[in-house]
Amino acid sequence: MSNIPNQHASAQVAALALTLSPYQRYILAKAGEARWFDLPHPWLPLPGAQESTARALAEGETALLAPVAGYLGAYELTPLGERVAAAYLRRSLHPEPVARDLAARLTPLQRSVLAQVAARGVVPVSALSSPRASIVARFLASPELGVLHTTSHGYTLSPLGVQVMPLLAEVG
Repeated sequence: MSNIPNQHASAQVAALALTLSPYQRYILAKAGEARWFDLPHPWLPLPGAQESTARALAEGETALLAPVAGYLGAYELTPLGERVAAAYLRRSLHPEPVARDLAARLTPLQRSVLAQVAARGVVPVSALSSPRASIVARFLASPELGVLHTTSHGYTLSPLGVQVMPLLAEVG
């Protein structure tokens, strides 16, 4: 019975890891480097985007970063931050669950654009069916999803997109 809370906590950690943007995951990795690689000093974010993102990740009851005592402006991972970073790393090493989750979350229009690219190999931006489909294709090619690659000729499937395609039929 004592494993049930741990399983529930692990599911929450995995869910939290999925909500982070690529930039937030990058910030977690930067903050973890000092401990992971035995660096002599904790991570100090650059002013601007790094600093504001680190501050945001250090707030609330699910803070993933904490200020380092004795190092003004420096951050390190909290125990929860360590677990979230590990959960994301685990998922990136085993991409099939990522592809399956992504396939289940795609909207009908996103699936349609992805199928169009898969069927044609390369889809020029001008060949997409509507301005809305062009916007969707740009989003599918963004670091958030990464199922399409942008080339000088248009859009092609990324390796993740290739993994997602056969899973679309399974998830509905």
